[in-house]
Amino acid sequence: ALGINRPLNQQSLTETGLSVLFTSVHEIWSGFEKENRDSPVGVSLVLPTLLLTVKHGIERCFEAQYPSMMAVKEGRQQVVERINTLTMRLFDPDCTFARFGKLDGTGQAISLMKRLDIYMASTLGFTKAKRLCGLAHRSTPLVRAALGAV
Repeated sequence: ALGINRPLNQQSLTETGLSVLFTSVHEIWSGFEKENRDSPVGVSLVLPTLLLTVKHGIERCFEAQYPSMMAVKEGRQQVVERINTLTMRLFDPDCTFARFGKLDGTGQAISLMKRLDIYMASTLGFTKAKRLCGLAHRSTPLVRAALGAV
């Protein structure tokens, strides 16, 4: 979407180039995930920290490239929301690494999670069983992209 701001003599990334970039990034992330997903420290600290660092890096790129847009509070918030959505879709569709696991074990966090489950079940119809079924019957972001769904 921001490609429209390019000068006329500069080309945007082609669909093929974008696909290659997406595949390369996903392969790198899969390597990090493979190295760290089997240890408690990897899942509760390393991967969430890495994901947060990636998000912050993307935000800094936008700040450097589009300073006037990022100076506006609403524009900045929209960019941050899109960064969060993009990283969730590409790297963490289960939202496993969106929080630090060490903090999820406190009494307050457990109570809050139970209240969220009740809210989601009553308001949105997302019961735990439906969420687990959805997790079991889905494809990875790379497969979805290959099939043209992303």
